Amino acid sequence: MEKYILIYDYITDPNSFSLAEKMIIPMGGTLLLFYIYKKGIKKYKLFTIVTACLAILLGSISGFIQYLEYNHIVKTIEDGATQTIQGKVDDFNPLNMADHSSYESFSLAGKTFFFSDYHRIAGYHHACVNGGVICNEGQDIKLEYYEQGNRNFIVKIYVTKDWKPQNKNSTKN
Repeated sequence: MEKYILIYDYITDPNSFSLAEKMIIPMGGTLLLFYIYKKGIKKYKLFTIVTACLAILLGSISGFIQYLEYNHIVKTIEDGATQTIQGKVDDFNPLNMADHSSYESFSLAGKTFFFSDYHRIAGYHHACVNGGVICNEGQDIKLEYYEQGNRNFIVKIYVTKDWKPQNKNSTKN
């Protein structure tokens, strides 16, 4: 009988990729252009049209690049190019809430992982203080991850069946 249960999966996480979020700027720019055309606004018309077109273009390119990255990760997972490790969390360092450039980090079976809610990171990135899963030194977990460059990106987290979520209001990390 398996002692771990799946609690995080990159593919099913709604925060992994959202097309609606990526289309806000292009749609807003399009609506602005439509408004200018319908109202026949003349003052700052050229500047507004150029700015709106640039916003639409940059927003679309950014969304497309993020979609390609998301697809690459999903393909990596589906092709079985991830690695699995399990054990107890070592060297757990929680996110410093006062320093938005900090990362939460830990080691598991000799592999180091770091992530932050404040930085756009592919894969799992939820710090313990913000409701994350990995919260304690010695916590027994199983991870699926992939390596890219010198970084390890978490795509699945399994916890023991007796795992309980950390209380956000607790001062214990």
